[in-house]
Amino acid sequence: TLDRFFPGVEGSDPEIALVSFHTFYNVLCIFLILPFTNSFARALVRLIPEHGNPLAKRLDPGLLGSTDVALHAVASTEQEIMQTLLTRLLPVLRHPGEHVDADAMVDIDDAMTQTREYLERIRVQPDRRRHMELYACAIHILDHLRRIRERAIDQRRMSRIGDDQGLVRMTEQLVVIVQQLANAAFPIDEATAAKAQQVNHQLKTAMRRYRVNTLRGTAGGAMNTTTALQRMDAARGLRRVAYHLWRIVD
Repeated sequence: TLDRFFPGVEGSDPEIALVSFHTFYNVLCIFLILPFTNSFARALVRLIPEHGNPLAKRLDPGLLGSTDVALHAVASTEQEIMQTLLTRLLPVLRHPGEHVDADAMVDIDDAMTQTREYLERIRVQPDRRRHMELYACAIHILDHLRRIRERAIDQRRMSRIGDDQGLVRMTEQLVVIVQQLANAAFPIDEATAAKAQQVNHQLKTAMRRYRVNTLRGTAGGAMNTTTALQRMDAARGLRRVAYHLWRIVD
C-alpha cells in the first residue's frame, strides 16, 4: 500500500518502512480530522463546562503583581457585569410582572462580590495618581451596579411600571438606553454617554411631572393614596436606574 505513495519503501529497511507508515498515518488522520475540529471543540465545551463564574474569569490573582493590569481586569469585569445585568433587566422592563432570571442573578451577585474582594487585594501607591483614579472609578461603578441590581430584583416595584400610560412612557424611554448600553462596545463612545445623560434628564423631568399629576389626581379622587404612593415609587425607581447608568458611563 505504501508503494503507491512512497515507491520502493516496502523493499527498503524495515525501520524506514515503519517510520514512513506512521508518518503517512498521522498526516492522513490530520486531514481527516481537520474539518471537524470546531464541532469537536464545541462538544468538549458542553461536556466539560468551565469551572467558576464566567463573569469573574478575568480576576486572576496572578495579575495582582501589576497594579495597572489588575485594575484593567476589574474594569473589564465590571463592564461584563453591567451588560449581563442590563440584558436580564430588559425583559422585566418590556413585560412588567416578569421575574429576573434567578440563575443569572446568582452569577451577577457572585461576580460583584468577587470584584469587591479582588479590589481589596490591589495595592495602590498614593503617589500613583492614575492608579488612584482607576481604583476610585472601579468602586464608583461597583456601587452603581449594586444599586441597579437592587432595582432589578425588586419585583413588587417593577411590576407596577405597567400600571398606567405615564409609567409606560417612562419605561419606554429607559429601555432605549438600557438596550443601547447592553450591546455597546467599550470604551463607551461620546454619543452613547450623551444619550445616557439625555435619558436621565428626560426621566428626571418626567418623574417630577408624573408626581405632580398623580398628587392632583389623588386629591381629586381619581385614585386612592396607596395607589398614588406605589406609582410615584415606581416612577422614582425608573428614573434612578437611568441616573445610575448615566453615572457609570459619564
